Amino acid sequence: GYKRPVGIKPTLGLVRRRGVITIAQSQDNAEPIARSVKDAALALQVMAVSDPQDPYAQAHPGAVDLLTGLSIDALQGRRIGVWRAYGGADQTPRVKAIFDDVLKRLQVQGAELVDPVGLYVDDSIYEASYTAMLPEFRICLRQYFAGQPTLEDIIAFNDAHATTTMPWFGQDILTLSLQTRLSETEH
Repeated sequence: GYKRPVGIKPTLGLVRRRGVITIAQSQDNAEPIARSVKDAALALQVMAVSDPQDPYAQAHPGAVDLLTGLSIDALQGRRIGVWRAYGGADQTPRVKAIFDDVLKRLQVQGAELVDPVGLYVDDSIYEASYTAMLPEFRICLRQYFAGQPTLEDIIAFNDAHATTTMPWFGQDILTLSLQTRLSETEH
């Protein structure tokens, strides 16, 4: 059988985010990762709890039955666009192999692939998203930790314990977020 994990990225507002450290409230979500599509759908079904304090939940239409569309022939006659202009899929040979394998499996299950789909996203969109993320991350961390530890405390701790806390990557996002100017009401 197919042994790769399955993840589902829900729309903002479907899953309660309270207790989750989001990098950017306008972009992040909690999402299930499971061993099968059915397990991921079941997990998301349970996770789909509205939060009256989340502004994104107010705009969400509410829970839906995620198991209705699960059947052996669910992909028969479905057209699926393959977005190849996204840089992530082709940058790593292992990721590309997994991506291509998934596409083959979709076709075997009866899906018609539109490959590639004509979708292009200008790099300025990614840059704007990153720029918006930096102050949001700082605000989200402060809310999650209720002010203690501060972002400065976290950066200092990571610097003091770099060999154990950052063996593969640095803390560029933390540092850039700290340097980002917030409005007077967000301090």
